[in-house]
Amino acid sequence: MMRSWQWPVAVWGMPLPATRLKKWPMPTKPNSFGYRHAVVGVEHCSQQGVPHTKAERLVRSTLHLLSPQDPAVLHCLHLHPSFLLIFLLAIACSAQLWGQGPAMELGVRGETGVGIGPQRLPGTPACPDCGADGTTTERRINFSAGLFFPNGLNDAFGFRLRVGGTFVTGTSISNPYTAGIAVDSSGTPIPAELEYAIEYSPTQLQFEFLGEYAPASWARLFAGPWGVLRLNDPYIQTERIRQPANAQFIAGGNQRTVASGSEVAPARGTFGLAVGGGIRWRVAPRISLLPDLFARLALDVRNDIIGFSTLAVGGGIGLQVDLLPPAEPSLPSDTATPPPQPIDTAAAPPPPDTAQVASAARLLPTATIDLFAVDSAGNPAQTARLGAQLIRHIRATMIPPTLRCDQLPLMIAAAQAATPQWTLDSLARADHPMVRRQLLLAFAARLRQTPSAQLVIGSGNRECRDSLRALLVGKLQIEPATLAMPVAPKQPQQLLNLLATGEGGKALLAPITNEWFIEDIQEPTFSVRPTMAAPAGVRQWSIVVKQAERTITSRSSTEQSGVPPSPMLLRQPDGGAPPPLVALFTVEDSAGGSVTAVDTLPVLPPVSPPAGQQPNRWDREEIDILLQTTKAPSGAPDWKQVLGGYIPAIQQGAQIMVAGTASEGRQVLAELRAMLRQASQAEIPIELVEKGGKGEVQVLVRQQKRH
Repeated sequence: MMRSWQWPVAVWGMPLPATRLKKWPMPTKPNSFGYRHAVVGVEHCSQQGVPHTKAERLVRSTLHLLSPQDPAVLHCLHLHPSFLLIFLLAIACSAQLWGQGPAMELGVRGETGVGIGPQRLPGTPACPDCGADGTTTERRINFSAGLFFPNGLNDAFGFRLRVGGTFVTGTSISNPYTAGIAVDSSGTPIPAELEYAIEYSPTQLQFEFLGEYAPASWARLFAGPWGVLRLNDPYIQTERIRQPANAQFIAGGNQRTVASGSEVAPARGTFGLAVGGGIRWRVAPRISLLPDLFARLALDVRNDIIGFSTLAVGGGIGLQVDLLPPAEPSLPSDTATPPPQPIDTAAAPPPPDTAQVASAARLLPTATIDLFAVDSAGNPAQTARLGAQLIRHIRATMIPPTLRCDQLPLMIAAAQAATPQWTLDSLARADHPMVRRQLLLAFAARLRQTPSAQLVIGSGNRECRDSLRALLVGKLQIEPATLAMPVAPKQPQQLLNLLATGEGGKALLAPITNEWFIEDIQEPTFSVRPTMAAPAGVRQWSIVVKQAERTITSRSSTEQSGVPPSPMLLRQPDGGAPPPLVALFTVEDSAGGSVTAVDTLPVLPPVSPPAGQQPNRWDREEIDILLQTTKAPSGAPDWKQVLGGYIPAIQQGAQIMVAGTASEGRQVLAELRAMLRQASQAEIPIELVEKGGKGEVQVLVRQQKRH
């Protein structure tokens, strides 16, 4: 007769079976707990018959040497962790075949567990250090972590398939018994209480194929088959003397290794079905937690005539951590949408008639599209509110560009990385430190478009001016005749002055928009949710989202990937309201018929500061200092010298902001305060703003303009 039961509690990720050590002492009252991706399993296995001797039964049962016909009374207890591994490149390949590619999520999982289980060998009398019934307790702490790639199939089937692989290893078992002979310090044999410990680490490979359905953005249900194949069973057997204290083995010492080796068990594994569910909690724009509950049915298959030895039902609790790639965010499924309205697809989309950010969905018989503005966390966005919260300072004006020589290498790198199409919108999208670098590139684009343009590169050292000329002529296609370089002064400066003129000798200025963000937060973007149906079957579909004539993004069923989402234009160059977003969703069925759904979404510009909150920009001036905190170019001063050169220009009553990484920003802030104290201006307030971009720190000084 064979009977077994299992009570696993502890998992991260998918449920794993408890690796069995068949024929091990039965726990009197199992108690196991932990976290997900390893299962703390307690299993009872018993057979009727005449037992072996204690030592023989202990060794043979531990090493799985007893066959099902062996006459013995046997029980088992086991605890193990699992070590996650990236599961082959086939997962990424399968995602490409299903057309998901960049939509895959990257899941990070791990586990830690503590197993506590009283245990006792059959026939072993009670011992002073054990419980009242002669049992002892094993305590073990385990930890593992790894990567896991689920694959999304939402567009095709409405659920997500999670495919993963795992290498599972690790366990430790320790049991005392009282039968043993040792010697004392004089060599006289004495009875001793011994402890027989087996460090046992089976290596297994796990496969998981779980379909996941999301009835809402905050809920997840999953179910599917899984399996574990055992690869090998390495072990080390150690015997220790527990008491008396003066006892030792004949060979010396109170501990000895009895045996070690590895048992290969081909075609042995565990297979089963898992079902469960949980809730998703988004803790950051690209990080979410998924605690869940699950139950599973496990069938343990042996290699002796491919029979099964145990059939167990278990369950557990788990926690999954997902790191989401920068893809278009999702919206809650219960986001309200207006009722369906028929439209004339040949007509142009109607102008926005609402002053709030909301979907104006248009529904047709076989195609539906909802277009939403969302913030960086994937929630419906109100651009006016975001503008008031995130943007500290916005202005559009005309200023003559200047350039420091230590900025030139960065500008050359920027010119090599992209083709300049510098508009007010593109400059507004750039990080604030990049605005000054791109200013020259925008200026070059203006030069190419202006007849009779002339650019005079004054001041600066000869090497710096030559590098700038090579950049303008070689990378930005400025005609050499357009450039003029006067004789360099006897004492070269580190600041290049650029003077440009157009027709009639009028000064040519470049537009520039400065944005100062309280923190690095993505600007509002959008999310598109299409649904489609056709009696004759859907043949192909496409989505194009535009703002005015500018394509924001596109995607179709015939392409593996489309145009990645771009930020929306929040303000016109003249300060007016930006054009609305317009999405066209076309579905073609197998019979050749097609239908198009149109969706428009108005976009509000950011809210301007209240009147009187900020002085008029014509009465204010800004000193924008970009410091290279890494090694300065040859011949250029370091960042402390550059910063010190601006101290005399800072007035009482100024406002200073320092933006950079935490460590570099604090270093510059401390140096700036020391310089201001030496200049008797220690009372000037300084604000530190942590931003990305290691190697650069920006100092922005706002003060009354000198008259």
